[in-house]
Amino acid sequence: MCSSICPGCWAHADMLAVGVTVPQPPGAKHHCETDSNPCFMNFTEMRSNFGGWSIISNPLVLAMDLRDSAMLDEVWPIITNREAIAINQEWFGDSGRLHNQSSTSVTVSNCGSGSACQQPQWMIWSKALPPREASGSRTAIFLLNNDNKAINVSTSLAGIHGLGPCDAVGCSVRSVWERADLPQIGRASCRERV
Repeated sequence: MCSSICPGCWAHADMLAVGVTVPQPPGAKHHCETDSNPCFMNFTEMRSNFGGWSIISNPLVLAMDLRDSAMLDEVWPIITNREAIAINQEWFGDSGRLHNQSSTSVTVSNCGSGSACQQPQWMIWSKALPPREASGSRTAIFLLNNDNKAINVSTSLAGIHGLGPCDAVGCSVRSVWERADLPQIGRASCRERV
């Protein structure tokens, strides 16, 4: 995410869209909005937005109206997820990077300017994290589905930047969103519709 012009910098992808119910700038359309049907990000999309900001060490700046108590209650599990915030805040010389992406593209109807654009169907991001004493190397992995349908997104843990070798038993894996340890594996995968 950094360039040779700014070594050690981080990406700044602007403010989080988590909980935003009024388009910014005023009059802009949300990604799925039509003239007759307004729409807003669903929970999975908001969680993906927060996860994307976390994996690239982007400053976590909320743009939502904190007076909207109903929306605040809805997004509270996202914006208070200490594990996702820790991934964002931990530094081990890596501000997050694109590991792999689909060769198949999908059309995203609003890429921030109200215009459609092409994006990879899925993307895999990683960020090396400081090791913990007994656990050895650690890396956060973010699997993103850009499609408008459920698809399997998976990757071998071999070759993930910052992650040591996973022996025949596999690596220890933790789901940040479920806040639960998962069985040891040699692949990371998920199936979710954005």
